[in-house]
Amino acid sequence: MRARLFLATLLVPMAAMAAVEVTPLVGYRSGELEIDTGIACVQSPCPTFAESENSPLYGAIVGVPLNDDYQFEVLVNRQTSDLIFSDSLQGRPNAAPAEDFDVTHLHVGLMRLWQLERLQPFVAAGVGQTFIDSSFRAIGGIDLQRWSGSVGGGVRFPLGDSDRFALRAEARGYWVDLPAGRQNNNFVALDERLTQLETTVGVTFKF
Repeated sequence: MRARLFLATLLVPMAAMAAVEVTPLVGYRSGELEIDTGIACVQSPCPTFAESENSPLYGAIVGVPLNDDYQFEVLVNRQTSDLIFSDSLQGRPNAAPAEDFDVTHLHVGLMRLWQLERLQPFVAAGVGQTFIDSSFRAIGGIDLQRWSGSVGGGVRFPLGDSDRFALRAEARGYWVDLPAGRQNNNFVALDERLTQLETTVGVTFKF
């Protein structure tokens, strides 16, 4: 619900602007976080490392061209995944069961575009909110909302003779600020970050 309200406040002013680009996208994402269990630990061996299972994502980017080179963008996407634990020091899987880990990113940012005949390379960066729906209590459990940033790059390739449609391929990395937490009265401090890497592809429609 909070993600929808935040998105509405960003998109309503954009709807009044002259040119708008909409890019539905799909992709694949991986991620990792580190756990410092300190002296006390609920399980033995203690899980010190977790990866979110590689899984598909879906979303969209809404852009407003500012000029021929720059574009303001609003990005939203969602991934449904699981956290898989391991003991990174001993390099072996941990017996801790997998935890649900669903991530929604909502970012605003800029894209810098270069015109090289038909091929259009670009870089993009954004900041915003990340909404984590997880059963892993060490990161706050359900409905965790945190600040995050992203940076990426890719290419656009116009489809046909018109510039109203284009294929967009991109790789993007995310950094999410995470809090410390508690699990069964034992202190569990995170490495204060979740990092993720994704690749996406989509078709841009210009209105």
